[in-house]
Amino acid sequence: MTDFGKIRNTNRILDDEASFGLLDRSVSGTLSVNGPDGYPYSVPMHFVRDGSRLLFHTSSAEGLLLKSVRSDGKASFTVHETDPMLNSNSVILFGEVHEEPDQWDLVIERYIDKYVPEQFRDNARMGIQNGRSRATCIVMDIIHMSGKRVSKP
Repeated sequence: MTDFGKIRNTNRILDDEASFGLLDRSVSGTLSVNGPDGYPYSVPMHFVRDGSRLLFHTSSAEGLLLKSVRSDGKASFTVHETDPMLNSNSVILFGEVHEEPDQWDLVIERYIDKYVPEQFRDNARMGIQNGRSRATCIVMDIIHMSGKRVSKP
């Protein structure tokens, strides 16, 4: 089993409830994967959480992200928030990513619920269905989560 390390200052640890709360209110985060050439590749992504997994959608065109997902499923995902006084919360997730094109309807419904104001949801559904042939879904199964709070004096 992989050792993901521990937060040294235990008073900074965000518990699971606070960590999942940060994930649920975050608009985007950074998905990092191992590229097929051995270099890391990180890309900002919108996402939704479905229990202990994250759901993403992306272009189905074979770019570096899909090449990386297909060559090595290991990934991390990071979200963070910082207030004007530089206090911050962050969550880093580690897991396995893979394509799941059959999850399209679930992913899109969850995206619409999270990102689209209610009065525009019907139009969003129509437009998104038109783009379905050019997109795919990526799922990250969460293996480890580490949440941290840093408070400035």
